Amino acid sequence: MLAGLLLSLGLCALTLAAPKPPQDDGPRMYDLPGEEEIQFADDAVLQPEETQDEQSEAYILPVSKQLGEIAGLAIDGRGRLVAFHRADREWDEKSFDEKEKFNKKLGPIKNATIAVIDPSNGKVLEEHGKDMFYLPHGLTIDEKGNYWVTDVGSHQVHKLDSSFKPLLTLGEKLVPGDDAHHFCKPTDVAVAKNGYFFVADGYCNSRVMKFDPSGKLVDSFGAAGGAFCVCLLWYEKSDSTLTASYGHNHGTRELSCLE
Repeated sequence: MLAGLLLSLGLCALTLAAPKPPQDDGPRMYDLPGEEEIQFADDAVLQPEETQDEQSEAYILPVSKQLGEIAGLAIDGRGRLVAFHRADREWDEKSFDEKEKFNKKLGPIKNATIAVIDPSNGKVLEEHGKDMFYLPHGLTIDEKGNYWVTDVGSHQVHKLDSSFKPLLTLGEKLVPGDDAHHFCKPTDVAVAKNGYFFVADGYCNSRVMKFDPSGKLVDSFGAAGGAFCVCLLWYEKSDSTLTASYGHNHGTRELSCLE
């Protein structure tokens, strides 16, 4: 139900507000083509954004069809809710082995994993993603209406067009790794104004990877075996700020790239 979707967003907000652990990485510089140089600074604190719109409010809206566990939630260019969910798939001790390889016997999720929902009445308007994903996680919609999803089961990142057709896939299916061509349970994607994008990788590798619009790796920071899971990324278009939320069992911290 939609209550689950809203609760997921609330948990994200609570996570970002948690105390920061001691820092172990220094600032990192990036030069994004077409934009001024930006710096990753690890002393920024994310504050709730104030709004002058007194009509804004949170509410629970029943959804017309049963959805699975919600992994990602976004609003598309038409104001519709888009949910990336796990259908009947559960993430438990049988999902991965000790080397982070997904249980191949489970196969891809047979049912739809993407639901487009009318926020005015909760009606599910469209469903997509049958037999495409193993264990859905993150969902981002860029300015052009493309959908970016992460699959921690297949260890891949997918870019889908507005019709949910694959445009780009990064990572080798069902093969975890820590080199330039592999991910290990990637969690989220943030897309910059110039088309460059960042991948939070993730539960195993504790790094953020930067790619050009074609999917070529440009740079990365963090490393495999790090103490923190890179769970969430947020790109603020107004000032080209990227915030990475680190959390696992040690609270969270934020890394902001500032112009």
